[in-house]
Amino acid sequence: MTALERKPSRGEIWFAQLATDPPEKGRRPVLIVSSEARNRHARADTVLAAPL
Repeated sequence: MTALERKPSRGEIWFAQLATDPPEKGRRPVLIVSSEARNRHARADTVLAAPL
């Protein structure tokens, strides 16, 4: 499995560019807070994350 195929798990910290941030801000750490059922669902294309 490559890094692009990896799915986030609850409690992990990922780096993301948030849609509400200005482009010059860049990526920042976010904590994955959505349930594992949602994170692993075949049709789910988003996760719930809290910016740090």
